[in-house]
Amino acid sequence: MGWYYYLENKITFPFLAKWKKKAKKIGLIIEKEVEVLGMASEEDRESNIYVELAYTGEQDDTFIANLSDIEAINLDPDTKEAIAD
Repeated sequence: MGWYYYLENKITFPFLAKWKKKAKKIGLIIEKEVEVLGMASEEDRESNIYVELAYTGEQDDTFIANLSDIEAINLDPDTKEAIAD
């Protein structure tokens, strides 16, 4: 849980990213531009680090994704360092 709190305090939200998601039916990797809104709630994390995100320009529907599936765009230095860690 230490990593979760480190990232929560170090990452500046929101930020833009590309979400790489595998389409189960066709087996392709689909990239969508998203806005990463923050860390997922405590109930949504187990052994991985999850973040809450929304498709760019659409805040109505949010999704939970593994941080390792996110490729960030134009980050501030602290956020970039935290995600690299």
